[in-house]
Amino acid sequence: MTTAKTWIWRGWPICYQSQGEKGPSVVLVHGFGASWGHWRKNIPVLAASCRCYAIDLLGFGASAKPT
Repeated sequence: MTTAKTWIWRGWPICYQSQGEKGPSVVLVHGFGASWGHWRKNIPVLAASCRCYAIDLLGFGASAKPT
């Protein structure tokens, strides 16, 4: 797994991970109260044939937590 990256969305930092270099893009979105880490065992398998992007939604994981 690569190190965490940050994407700025509407002024808020959003944490994400990416892995894989070929094939279709797959965006993995966690459920309530979770983070991208819930996909950690799926990402390497999917990355063998896809570009995987796993995000921490705003307010979760390492993404910004607006008040």
